[in-house]
Amino acid sequence: MSDLVATSPSPSSAPRSATDFFSDPYDSHPLWFKPSLFLSPNFDSESYISELRTFVPFDTLRSELRSHLASLNRELVDLINRDYADFVNLSTKLVDIDAAVVRMRAPLLELREKITGFRGSVEAALFALRNGLQQRSDAAAAREVLELLLDTFHVVSKVEKLIKVLPSTPSDWQNEDANSMGRSSMNDENSTQQDGTTMRETQSMLLERIASEMNRLKFYMAHAQNLPFIENMEKRIQSASVLLDASLGHCFIDGLNNSDTSVLYNCLRAYAAIDNTNAAEEIFRTTIVAPFIQKIITHETTTNAAGTSEDELENDYKQIKHFIAKDCKMLLEISSTDKSGLHVFDFLANSILKEVLWAIQKVKPGAFSPGRPTEFLKNYKASLDFLAYLEGYCPSRSAVTKFRAEAICVEFMKQWNVGVYFSLRFQEIAGALDSALTSPSLVFIQDSDKESSLNLILRQSDTLLECLRSCWKEDVLVFSAADKFLRLTLQLLSRYSFWVSSALNNRKSNASPSPGCEWAVSATAEDFVYVIHDVNCLVSEVCGDYLGHISQYLSSSSTEVLDVVRISIEQGGVSLEKVLPLLTKTIIDVIVDKSVEDLRQLRGITATFRMTNKPLPVRHSPYVVGLLRPVKAFLEGDKARNYLTQKTKEELLHGSVSEITRRYYELAADVVSVARKTQSSLQKLRQNAQRRGGAASGVSDQNVSETDKMCMQLFLDIQEYGRNVSALGLKPADIPEYCSFWQCVAPADRQNTISSLKCQNVAVPKTTSQFQELSLKRSQLVGNAVVTGHVTGSRSCKNQAIRAVLSGDGTALTTDSKEAGLRGKLKKVVLAYSGGLDTSVIVPWLKENYGCEVVCFTADVGQGIKELEGLEQKAKASGASQLVVKDLTEEFVKDFIFPCLRAGAIYERKYLLGTSMARPVIAKAMVDVAAEVGADAVAHGCTGKGNDQVRFELTFFSLNPELKVVAPWREWEIQGREDAIEYAKKHNVPVPVTKKSIYSRDRNLWHLSHEGDLLEDPANEPKKDMYMMSVDPEDAPDQPEYIEIGIESGLPVALNGKALSPATLLAELNTIGGKHGIGRIDMVENRLVGMKSRGVYETPGGTILFAAVQELESLTLDRESIQVKDTLALKYAEMVYAGRWFDPLRESMDAFMEKITETTTGSVTLKLYKGSVSVTGRQSPNSLYRQDISSFEGSEIYNQADAAGFIRLYGLPMKIRAMLKKIS
Repeated sequence: MSDLVATSPSPSSAPRSATDFFSDPYDSHPLWFKPSLFLSPNFDSESYISELRTFVPFDTLRSELRSHLASLNRELVDLINRDYADFVNLSTKLVDIDAAVVRMRAPLLELREKITGFRGSVEAALFALRNGLQQRSDAAAAREVLELLLDTFHVVSKVEKLIKVLPSTPSDWQNEDANSMGRSSMNDENSTQQDGTTMRETQSMLLERIASEMNRLKFYMAHAQNLPFIENMEKRIQSASVLLDASLGHCFIDGLNNSDTSVLYNCLRAYAAIDNTNAAEEIFRTTIVAPFIQKIITHETTTNAAGTSEDELENDYKQIKHFIAKDCKMLLEISSTDKSGLHVFDFLANSILKEVLWAIQKVKPGAFSPGRPTEFLKNYKASLDFLAYLEGYCPSRSAVTKFRAEAICVEFMKQWNVGVYFSLRFQEIAGALDSALTSPSLVFIQDSDKESSLNLILRQSDTLLECLRSCWKEDVLVFSAADKFLRLTLQLLSRYSFWVSSALNNRKSNASPSPGCEWAVSATAEDFVYVIHDVNCLVSEVCGDYLGHISQYLSSSSTEVLDVVRISIEQGGVSLEKVLPLLTKTIIDVIVDKSVEDLRQLRGITATFRMTNKPLPVRHSPYVVGLLRPVKAFLEGDKARNYLTQKTKEELLHGSVSEITRRYYELAADVVSVARKTQSSLQKLRQNAQRRGGAASGVSDQNVSETDKMCMQLFLDIQEYGRNVSALGLKPADIPEYCSFWQCVAPADRQNTISSLKCQNVAVPKTTSQFQELSLKRSQLVGNAVVTGHVTGSRSCKNQAIRAVLSGDGTALTTDSKEAGLRGKLKKVVLAYSGGLDTSVIVPWLKENYGCEVVCFTADVGQGIKELEGLEQKAKASGASQLVVKDLTEEFVKDFIFPCLRAGAIYERKYLLGTSMARPVIAKAMVDVAAEVGADAVAHGCTGKGNDQVRFELTFFSLNPELKVVAPWREWEIQGREDAIEYAKKHNVPVPVTKKSIYSRDRNLWHLSHEGDLLEDPANEPKKDMYMMSVDPEDAPDQPEYIEIGIESGLPVALNGKALSPATLLAELNTIGGKHGIGRIDMVENRLVGMKSRGVYETPGGTILFAAVQELESLTLDRESIQVKDTLALKYAEMVYAGRWFDPLRESMDAFMEKITETTTGSVTLKLYKGSVSVTGRQSPNSLYRQDISSFEGSEIYNQADAAGFIRLYGLPMKIRAMLKKIS
């Protein structure tokens, strides 16, 4: 140890030099030397030396390392010395430590005993203190109850005393007044009046005091419930309350009759104190308001001099206003006194308006009827003015809000059926326009008939303008329905645009004209000029004065609303402008057809120069002069000059000349091409003949070929044609077809001299005006229903709806046909449409037999996009006015499939109800569409032998019994598919099937059914290629697939741990299950109508889900619950199969199923393999399965010996029966 303690240098160490004292400190190191690197776990000496050797000499490095090593040795010695010193000191201090511990133990034990004793004393004192406080609290509560009882008794006594001194009737008050006047020394008239008033006021003040006491009494009663003393006093309190109500009523009536402000004020405060405002409002209504209203609102047997109707309300309201200002104002002012607490009364609504409403309903119910639109609107506006007058008596905005929220005010506004009124106006306005547009020819306005400020020419255009103005007339428009009238305005514009565009397209297609399109077939170019003129006038009016009139009418609306209205009206004008290019193109086609008639002479050039010796032509052909004559005649005519704008005329000129030039060039190029080919063939024949005859091959009898002569003739013609074009003000060189024509026939030296034509050129715009396109394309619309929900743009949703109306085909304005069909008359029918043979034939059959408009409806319930493609074209081709498509996939799965799945509904042990569940959701949507389009009937294509007819019609009956139901298969003479095909051919209806079609299929997201053909014989095996959703189990993968279904409250929510929507989850399982051949069912079922039928069903996803849910129920439901649930599931399936989805019994059973499966939450693992579904695992947080109970090992919960007593009790009836048999 002495060696370690030594710190002085050894004698052998070298003495320090002066450099050691005056150089860097001892611990300092060069910058390149970093001792911290030695502590790194990745330190490598060789790499360290190799890095430093490039700039540090070895001697320097060795010296530095030795110095560092010496420093470390010194630090190590110091640490060892310090540790040794600490060890010696600790050994010294630990001497006799055990004895010290023993000495301290006795005092600590004594202290512990004292603390334990003190703690017991404190706990005892604390317990006694708590008991004392509890007793004090109980005493205080008892005292409080006693005080409450005493206060209640005193208040009851006080109320009874005060009521006893009250006269019971106003006559008693008068007697009291008379007695007081007899005792008075001054009994003049003024003092009598004063004494009487004072008596009334005194009584009212006393009543107010009694009311306040009664209010206190109610407070005490509420805080002293279930006390015998209070219950014994209830009769006294009730009696006092009745006497108070009677006395207060008499006093209030007397105050009303005498217009005593003080009495009324005190009575109202009394009513407010006892919270009986309804009584005051009722007394005022029956005493003051009702007698006057009954005199005012009475039946008038004859019309007055002004010819007003007996149901008119305007004069009645005037008299009522006068009555309110005269006889009701005082009470209304009292009830609205500031800081009086009387704001709880609402005499305006519950007294005045209530009596007015009852009187109108009883005496003049026709005032609310919208069947007479003019009288209805007049009464409606008078009623709004009357309500505004009543609101004028409200002291604040909050009072107005309260008045409008009163039940009687809401009921009053409900009487005015503005929706029906608008429907009638819609039929009136839209019917007028539709009637005008269905005329087979253009109708011109006579000068004597012109009433509008616009210089319109056609009756159709004038009718549109009148209809547009009617929408915003003072005697038509209802401000609360302004949005509907705006929509009607846009529909009118769209209908007119569709009338023009459809007629032009019909003319272009050369098909048989549709109703309302006949005029375009026989129209001349001048007729189209009139249409262009009217369209321009209408656009100018709609976007100008008409928009200004609407904006002025809606000036009270917000800026945002006004902007939306302005944009929508301007887009309506754009929809009109969009037909202008079509009209211009049609006029161009008419002019061109006339012009190109002379081009037939062009074929004669070949005969002129072929095999003749005519010299080279030097003049143009005569026909050239007449090519542009129709264009010039049209543009210089009175119609174009007077009714077309300069811009339109320039477009017509450029378009006509370009089209004529194009046809001219195509015909000439064909002639030249044929001529050159013929010349080449003839030249080869001559050369061959010359070689055979030995003549020289270079001999020619002509210097110029026949083809060159033809080209020269055409070149002269095109030059003349160019001069004629220039005369019309166009540059021939600006027409591409003219340039091509020139290069085709011009000589080689004249190919590039087209611009040398000498003429006066006028610059003409090359393109027509551009019109802004709407953001919704026509392909995105089916009828008037938007199919896709992914419409982008910066406009608001309301603007998108406006654009959808503008982009529609206008068929929503179609009104009733005037002629009935063969079987009666219906207005509009919504048909369940699939696009198949049956429904395609039903469309013309409905129109023929019921004279109705047919709106086709298709529901997307997951049948696949292919079945929805082309449906609009099929429906329109069959004669439908529009097709409405709705995506019901999520609703179908969530609200129809999953409830059946939760209930375990399986029909006849096999059928998973795929078609049965789909029909109610489709029928429900049909009822909604019928309401939206205003249909009065619905139709379906179900046969009279099937179940679907019942399912559809029971839903119709449940949701709207007013709708008529048409079932063509039960009415027509068509007996089968062959007859249907013949009927379709007869009525030019394109059919999607032929007589060779075999299977009848129904597909949705749940299943695919197959019926018909070879399946009609139960002995036949289905063909392998018949199945579409699943593969043959024999062809399924050889490896099984495991999936996990997550379930919450009996409903599937996840697949393999991923949460999915109901429809997405089912679609995924269909794909997985179909891949393994899951869910094929072949069965003979009992139809609802009594017959049996055979069907083959594919339900891959449904089969998997049923297996999962039923397996999880085995964990979460007890035996009795499962038995009851399975029993009800049979009835549930029977009701769904029978179409009784909206039956209260099914809905009640559904509530039971929802409740009983609340705990059915967990997951199930399934194994799919070659058509089979096997359960491999199940788990639930609500599982009733307990391993410790079910195990054969010992258990504390279940004692096996207990089973003996259970068996004896359970088998007791059987044992007794056996004993009786033995005795007998």
